[in-house]
Amino acid sequence: MRVFFFFMVLIIAFGFLGFVATNLDTTVDVTVFAKPYEAVPLWWVVGVTLIFIAVLIGSYAIAEGAAARLENRRLRRELHKLETEINYLRTQPSVSSSLTSEPPAPPEAAAPSPPEDSEKGGVTESPAHRDHPPSAPVYGNENDDWSPDPDDDVYSGGRAV
Repeated sequence: MRVFFFFMVLIIAFGFLGFVATNLDTTVDVTVFAKPYEAVPLWWVVGVTLIFIAVLIGSYAIAEGAAARLENRRLRRELHKLETEINYLRTQPSVSSSLTSEPPAPPEAAAPSPPEDSEKGGVTESPAHRDHPPSAPVYGNENDDWSPDPDDDVYSGGRAV
C-alpha cells in the first residue's frame, strides 16, 4: 500500500510539474468568498487546489484512524471481560465431579431457616445473603483504560479471579 501511495504521489507531482511548464504564462481571474483576484497564475491556482485536497484527505485519514483505534480499544476491553469470565469458569468445580461425590455434611449447629414472608407467601432474604453475594467475575468500569499485562499468559489461566 505504501508503494502504491508513493507512486501516486510521484505521478501527481510530475503531472503538476508538466502542467506548470506548459502553462507558466497563463493567468486567470479568481473570486474567493466574494473577493476577486485578477491575473493569478493558473499553475498557482492548481497548486493551491492540490494542497487543499491533500489537507482534506489527510484529515479524513486521521479521523478514520482514530475511529479504528477507538474500536480496537473497545474490542480489547470486551476481550478482557471474556477472558476474565473464562478464567472464572475454568476455576469452578465441574458439575460432574460434584454429582458423583457426596455432599459435605451439614454443620453441627444449623443456621435458623429464614422467616416466612406471610404477605408474599415466599421466603425473605437473610441479611447474610445480602452482605456476602455469590462471587463472580468483576468487570471494571466501561470507561477504564485497560491495557493487557505483557507477562500475563492468557492460555495458562491468566490472572486469578
